[in-house]
Amino acid sequence: MIQRALRDIEGLNLTIPKLGGVILAQRDYDKAEKLYEESVMLARKVGDSVALGLSLGLGAFTALCQGNHRQTRLLCEEGLQTTWRLKAIRLVTEHLRVLAALAGAQGQPVRSARLWGAAAEILSEAKAMGADLTPIERYVYEPFIEAARSQLDGTAWEAAWAEGRQMTPEHAVEYALSEEESVPTTALEREEPSTGRQLAALTCREEEVAVHIACGLTNRQISEELSISERTVDAHVRNILKKLGLHARTQIVAWVTGSGRFDRN
Repeated sequence: MIQRALRDIEGLNLTIPKLGGVILAQRDYDKAEKLYEESVMLARKVGDSVALGLSLGLGAFTALCQGNHRQTRLLCEEGLQTTWRLKAIRLVTEHLRVLAALAGAQGQPVRSARLWGAAAEILSEAKAMGADLTPIERYVYEPFIEAARSQLDGTAWEAAWAEGRQMTPEHAVEYALSEEESVPTTALEREEPSTGRQLAALTCREEEVAVHIACGLTNRQISEELSISERTVDAHVRNILKKLGLHARTQIVAWVTGSGRFDRN
C-alpha cells in the first residue's frame, strides 16, 4: 500500500477500515481482524476520533462474523459513544446496524428490528448519503436481517421496525447501549411521573443504581462500579421504572436530578 510506504497515517486511517469492509465481504475474517487491529492502533496513536469510530465498527462486525458476541458488544459500545460525541451520524448508524445484527444473532428479533428501523430513520432525517445499504453492506448484513426476520411474523417485524423509526437519535443511542426492551419513544420521554400518584419507595440499592444512571453509566459500567452482575443491574432498572411509573432511562435522570439525589454527602 502506497500510503504505508509514505507513512501517510491520516490516509491510512481512512483507507484501512474501508479496505476491511471489502475483505469482510470476501469472508476473510482473519485478514479483516488484522486490518482492524492496525487501524485502531493508528487511530489511537494520533488521536483521530473519526478514524477510531470507523475502526471500531470494522472490529465489531468482524467479531460478529466470528461469533464473538461479547467482543462485538464491547467494541460497539465504545464506537457508539465515540461517534455520538462527535455527532458523526453516518458512523453512529453504522454501530446501530452492527448492534441490530448482533441482536438478531442473539435471538432478539424485536430489538433487532427496532435498531434497524432507528438507523434507517436517523439517516433519512439527516438526509445523509448512503441512507440505504450499499451493495457490500447488503451482502454482509442480509443474512443477519433474514435470520432476525425469520423469528417473527411479518406484522410483528414491521411493528418493531416502526417503533425504531419513532426514536430520536438520542433515544436510539440510549436504547442501543442499554440491554432493556422498553422503547424510549419521544412521547414517553416527555411524560413526567404523576406527583399525585402514590409511588413505591426505592430500596437503597435501587437509588444507588438510579444515581449511576443519572451519571451516564451503562448497565455494564454500573455492574462494575457496584460489583454486581449485569443481570442484577437490569433487574434493578426494571424495578426502578416500574416503581416510579416511568418508561425510559432519561426519565430516571430527570427524577434523580429533581429529587436532589446527586447530593449524597
